[in-house]
Amino acid sequence: MINKKSRILLLVIFLIAFALRLGYNACFVGLNTPPASYIGADDGDYDKLGWHLANGQGYSIVEGELTAYRAPGYPFFLAFMYKVFGRNYSVIRIVQSLFDAVSCILIFLIAAKLLGTNVAFVSSAIYAIYPFSVHYTGWICTESLFIMGFLLLTLLLLRIRADTKIFYPFFCGLVLGFLALVKSQMLVFYPFLLIWLFFSLRGRIRAFMRTAVAIVIGLIIVVTPWTLRNYKVFNRIVLMTTMGGESLLCCNNEISLNDPRGKYVISVMELDGVRETVEPLDEVDRDEAYRKLAVDFIRKNLTKMPLFVFHKIRQLFDPIPLPKVKDRWIVIFSYGLLFPFMCLGLVLSFRYYKRFLLIYVAIAFNIAIAAVFVGFSRQRASIEPFLIMFASYAVIYLISTSIAKIENFNYRKEAKNA
Repeated sequence: MINKKSRILLLVIFLIAFALRLGYNACFVGLNTPPASYIGADDGDYDKLGWHLANGQGYSIVEGELTAYRAPGYPFFLAFMYKVFGRNYSVIRIVQSLFDAVSCILIFLIAAKLLGTNVAFVSSAIYAIYPFSVHYTGWICTESLFIMGFLLLTLLLLRIRADTKIFYPFFCGLVLGFLALVKSQMLVFYPFLLIWLFFSLRGRIRAFMRTAVAIVIGLIIVVTPWTLRNYKVFNRIVLMTTMGGESLLCCNNEISLNDPRGKYVISVMELDGVRETVEPLDEVDRDEAYRKLAVDFIRKNLTKMPLFVFHKIRQLFDPIPLPKVKDRWIVIFSYGLLFPFMCLGLVLSFRYYKRFLLIYVAIAFNIAIAAVFVGFSRQRASIEPFLIMFASYAVIYLISTSIAKIENFNYRKEAKNA
């Protein structure tokens, strides 16, 4: 249980986090500033999808053309906000600031379970002022909502280790389904969860089976309505989105392979012959054509893939991004400064590896996604709270070790003089 003093301190951290994000958006972004395609087409697409949904025009980027190009979770959130408050970006940024402030509390609860109260407070406080997390709240994009949801899922999963009753696994499945609607890559997270469950519930086969089934039922309940909607629209099974093939191709192609540290994500239309190939096709066939081109490219360049994948993973964890990266200085003065402590904390955690297995699985999942697609700071966003926990662990370890050495030195000095 958290005592009264701790609750007050946590409330202060929450309020500081919320105020800092509101201030950043008001002073540097503009609370009601429309999406400026700062992060590519994502923010503009999400805004149009949400607005068209709110106005009863269906899930469409281009008015009148129903699509499944983007995962629907965030656009439906925008649609609800637009329906209630109008196309008011101030409200969106205020709510996203609130989401990210709530993430500070979730970080505290997770870190307290894994590393103790002291590390939990430091982790929560660091995240409250962490420049990149503040920066995310100004985007009309998935990050703030997704990070909060991913932390909630982590907290619920940690509970499963002590209580495998049907409620917690089923609720985990519902949250996982919601996250999959926000970012479709989360569908692939389920097999990684099974690995964690297998080792966490080793020797408890019935508990493992019951938990695994409950999670997947919750996941299916949330995802199925969207899949059925896609079948109705396209008359074909589209599990979640029609951008998987394009995402695969824009990260796995001749241009990216030859310049992996330069242009590692490109527009597929820059590739020779692609425009002519896909122009006659509908949305679903176009996605399948992109996927086929990407798979064929990978097969033809298998010997070059290990080095290419290495560069992708390197970029996922790079503390000093390339000069062309728009958020370069924000990354350097947030993630970059903490990077050595994150590494040290991760190494220190191996002494208690069973306790941190779920965190390792989450990091491994992000590495796998980066290896297949691409690694960059935005892709790392969902695991940065865990990396901050490791950094906090390392800082407290170094401080406590230093204090112990000083005290030991003073004790020896006094004993020698006695």
